[in-house]
Amino acid sequence: MIRRTLRGGLWLGVLVAVVLVVARVLRTRSAPGTIDLRSPDGSSEPATEPWPPLQGPSAPAKAQAAAAPRPAPAPAPNPAPEKKTLPPWVAPENGVCPQTHPVKAKLSSGIFQIAGNAMYQRTNPDRCYQSPEAAAADGLRPAKR
Repeated sequence: MIRRTLRGGLWLGVLVAVVLVVARVLRTRSAPGTIDLRSPDGSSEPATEPWPPLQGPSAPAKAQAAAAPRPAPAPAPNPAPEKKTLPPWVAPENGVCPQTHPVKAKLSSGIFQIAGNAMYQRTNPDRCYQSPEAAAADGLRPAKR
């Protein structure tokens, strides 16, 4: 019994050693299509920078770029006067929605109330929407009554 346990432990140790050796070999090899992070001189020490430095344009290319005339920037067109649009929802003030945003929404239930609903007056809103469509677009559903 003891001999069988020792033999099993020995085989387990050999198996673990082989796995560690294979893992180390694979870690030091560079797979095709990957970037080799070893230093440029070929030593096995890792490079200090994660990426090799980019090569800039050569001196003649720099001279050509500097000599080429640049076109003057086009003047910016006059912006059209912007229409003032109201946000789709506003926060209520003292539990009351403004007249511009009459739809009351309760975020905890995911329900919105429009004027004329049974619970409209009792609803303490978290948000006030411009329209039922804006509330529905925000993921809320209309009240059933």
